[in-house]
Amino acid sequence: MKHANKSLTYLISAIALLTLSGGAFAFGGYGGYGGHDSHGRHGGCHGGSPMRAVYRLPDLTDAQRTQLDTLHKEERSRMRTEADAMRDSQRKLHDAIADDADKAAIRTLAEKQGTLVTHMIMARVDARARIEAILTAKQLKELHFRGGMGPAGTAK
Repeated sequence: MKHANKSLTYLISAIALLTLSGGAFAFGGYGGYGGHDSHGRHGGCHGGSPMRAVYRLPDLTDAQRTQLDTLHKEERSRMRTEADAMRDSQRKLHDAIADDADKAAIRTLAEKQGTLVTHMIMARVDARARIEAILTAKQLKELHFRGGMGPAGTAK
């Protein structure tokens, strides 16, 4: 029984790590971290946050930059809140498994974790739609050509 709980704990921890890393892509990170490709370059098409790729589009207007700044601040705050909730949920799930909680309690916590993952994915989809609404068709084509945005606003 203990071995099964240990394996389940490792599995849930791995799933949580993968889902939180998806949140990190959506969040874009705190200033000064990451964003280098294999050649040590900092930038949009070979690493970094998808927002960095958007900001590097050569023909962004001041109005677009202002809209993108606002969107980025809102999304960063939203993603921090979502990531905090996911970490808290994962911690509770881990503790319940370690304490040999009953299956119903573990199922409830696992379902909550699944709901939080769904919210994070949908937040990324929403953010991408908002970005696309700000950019022109030409800018979107350039962004996709550079590889700046993949599915749901993640880096390609």
